[in-house]
Amino acid sequence: MSRIRFLKKSVTYMILSALLVTGGLFTTVQAETYFGASVGASFGGGLDDNRATGIPGTPAVSLQMTDLDLDTSTAWGVRVGHYFSFLPWLGVEFQWYRRQPDADTQSVNVTGTLPAATGIFQFTGAGSAHVITDNMDTFGFMFNMRAPEDLVQRMGGNIEPYLGVGLAVNSIDVEEIRLTNAAGTLSLASAGDTDVDSSFLGQVGVNYRVTERLRAFVEYKYTGANFTFEQMMPTLAVETDYSDHTVAVGLKFTLFK
Repeated sequence: MSRIRFLKKSVTYMILSALLVTGGLFTTVQAETYFGASVGASFGGGLDDNRATGIPGTPAVSLQMTDLDLDTSTAWGVRVGHYFSFLPWLGVEFQWYRRQPDADTQSVNVTGTLPAATGIFQFTGAGSAHVITDNMDTFGFMFNMRAPEDLVQRMGGNIEPYLGVGLAVNSIDVEEIRLTNAAGTLSLASAGDTDVDSSFLGQVGVNYRVTERLRAFVEYKYTGANFTFEQMMPTLAVETDYSDHTVAVGLKFTLFK
């Protein structure tokens, strides 16, 4: 099982378990509509299970490349949300955030099969890879749960934990993938390509009540995706499993309460 699939399941089970355990503890708090903005960093991400296969009607190719670690990237975004009066502990939120997770030059191994005049043969090669990403965007639709008012008051009246799960639509714009051989000679520079995939989005955070309408917050979120690129290399489809972790700080302003 690849790292991204393991992380997706682990984070999903963790957050859903927390929702079930804490859901019964929540009591009435006020409904509200808010908007907010955040800035932070995405880190610990990767491009895993990287593979290239021949598109239909082309010679059979099946190549696998070593997993790539992504660089830490600045992340920024905006959101708008609402907590309901009939279920005041439950809210919905739409958010967008962007980062530019490049993969600096790393040693890789490429293995698999390639066609030849004498038939299919096994290929093994060592070298390095560098991935340049223009933008990585996540559009998320979240269901959030916040702490009950009596718990907030017991913690001093200003600290309000929350957590959420939802659907992410992830869009990536890759500018180029560069491969060099063991001697350091450029052997391949791909064309740019984009792809979109839907996946899980989870977050956990804490609001701090600055005023009645203004909250500062800090949160952690995780998402992943499976991307396929068919325009990078002639006759090849390149597929990868993407994942990242983001920590952000920001402000939320209550419009209606």
